[in-house]
Amino acid sequence: MNIGISIRQLLPENETVIFPGIGAFFLQYSPAKIDNEADVIFPPSGRLKFNSKIKNDDGLLAGHIAETENISIRDANLKIKEIRDEILYQLDKGNKTEIENLGIFFHDENHEIQFEPFPGENLFAETYG
Repeated sequence: MNIGISIRQLLPENETVIFPGIGAFFLQYSPAKIDNEADVIFPPSGRLKFNSKIKNDDGLLAGHIAETENISIRDANLKIKEIRDEILYQLDKGNKTEIENLGIFFHDENHEIQFEPFPGENLFAETYG
């Protein structure tokens, strides 16, 4: 199971995707832009954002994983918990930790969970014509 892919699949159609115990992901929309000097049109795009204050489980991620992996909600929640526990363990050791297809988690100077998305990917890929 790749939780990064699951989050990416959910984001375009959901305002927020909560990773229980870690935080919430959402997209910050940027409209299409025209650079007249370079004669280039940039399509609409979405930048992945993260809020570590929103951690309560809404069931969306577990429901998606259960459906795509053909497992029970209980088993999906167990998989999410395993991944969450490993992330928190690594962060507590002072390490950065990567979620494949998504980005990197780390602690800031106040010991708050922060997230840096991998650069350059348009999460509104359907906007390309």
